[in-house]
Amino acid sequence: MAKECRQLLALIGISCDDSTIIQGITCDSREVKQDWLFVSLQGMSHNGDDFIDEVREKGGIVITSHPHPDCYEVSDPQAALVTLINDYYDSPSDKLTIIGVTGTNGKTSVCSFLSQMFTEFGQRNVVIGTNGIQLDGYCYATQNTTPGMMVCLRVFLEAIRRGIHTVMMEVSSHAIDEGRLGFIRFDRLIYTNITQDHLDYHLTFTHYQYTKFKARLYLKENGRILLNQDRDELMEMLHLRTKGIITYGLKPSHVQISNVELRSSGSSFDIGQLHFETCLLSMNNVYNLAACIALFKSLGIHSHELCEVVSRIEAPAGRMEVLKLKNHTIWIDYAHTPDALRRLLEFANQVCIGRIITVLGCGGERDQDKRHQMGTIASTLSYRAIFTEDNSRGEDPAEIIKQMSVNVLDNVSVLIDRQKAIAFALSISMKSDIIIIAGKGNEQFLIVKEVKIPYNDKAFILKLTEEEPL
Repeated sequence: MAKECRQLLALIGISCDDSTIIQGITCDSREVKQDWLFVSLQGMSHNGDDFIDEVREKGGIVITSHPHPDCYEVSDPQAALVTLINDYYDSPSDKLTIIGVTGTNGKTSVCSFLSQMFTEFGQRNVVIGTNGIQLDGYCYATQNTTPGMMVCLRVFLEAIRRGIHTVMMEVSSHAIDEGRLGFIRFDRLIYTNITQDHLDYHLTFTHYQYTKFKARLYLKENGRILLNQDRDELMEMLHLRTKGIITYGLKPSHVQISNVELRSSGSSFDIGQLHFETCLLSMNNVYNLAACIALFKSLGIHSHELCEVVSRIEAPAGRMEVLKLKNHTIWIDYAHTPDALRRLLEFANQVCIGRIITVLGCGGERDQDKRHQMGTIASTLSYRAIFTEDNSRGEDPAEIIKQMSVNVLDNVSVLIDRQKAIAFALSISMKSDIIIIAGKGNEQFLIVKEVKIPYNDKAFILKLTEEEPL
């Protein structure tokens, strides 16, 4: 790995006679040590040029896109960083099987299912996503669903060092748009769905959709894309790329689902000659499992072992998680978009023999257009809908709930305090009812006025009821 500065800079079109042995490469000023290369990037909230003096004081060598004393200049620092990383760290993506999962809903579940399946087949693996970085039994918190390029680099290098060869990554639209994927190249890229979300950032659905489609540009040469054939919004990908596409779904597909049976206790379905039974609930999870099965088939695993492995898969915490108590059935789910909430409640209505009681809120400083949609869906598809706080951030939660309540029926209650809202839902429910706690999943906090307050829906319920799940 020992390389001189002049050798590395020559790769990005800079001629110099600096023979310093480079000790590392980064775009994060906090990582810089003596004789490291620092590539200054313009981020969403920070400009790398603001840290040049700090980097120089640490003994770092700076590459930037603007004229600056004692710095090297390039026109495209992001491309330069990718070139330097791949040369200095010997193309880490090439040493790993990297599976990207993108879409509005289902990313966390699919990554969890894949991880469990690879583990069952004896392959250690890493998961990077909403629930942090999971590596060799440890979980490390991250700020974003898809961390920055340098975080991913450190994870990849550590995985390689430990002899781990498989990585699952949730790929967010923000990461694609901000260039966070950088040097990462995918062997497989799964698209689950694209529905309305993040319009506070993307402004239009079309921008959001085609930002997601840009992930295809990060495929390896022989990479494959897996698409849900039943999602019309994904079929537009076929106009952008025709080779290396694998489809799955109920419609005629490469991996076709048939004979689906959905129950309150689980699901079953067929793919080809294989019959699958699972404790996972809802058609959403049938699609998620089909994506995983399609992926394993694309890697050459077609055996009946897949059926046994799928039967043992468990839902990740807070993703269609069923909490069975003595007198209550509670579903905890991350559904925070109109499409996800509608599908969740439609399935609940199919299998519930009692009433549906739904507790939900909408996040502050996020897409406001979906608030009235989610309020209407919850009101229409529930016996009782209870609107409450959900990461209001700098907004007034009462104003958020007012926007949610534009087109609702007279079955809506408002309790801004989330704990009181859940307690009320429990107090009015009967044993045959299903209480749905939507929006936060397994999050470990509430964000109020930019303060993260420790909180978890499931933990609160167990503390309130003083029960252990059945």
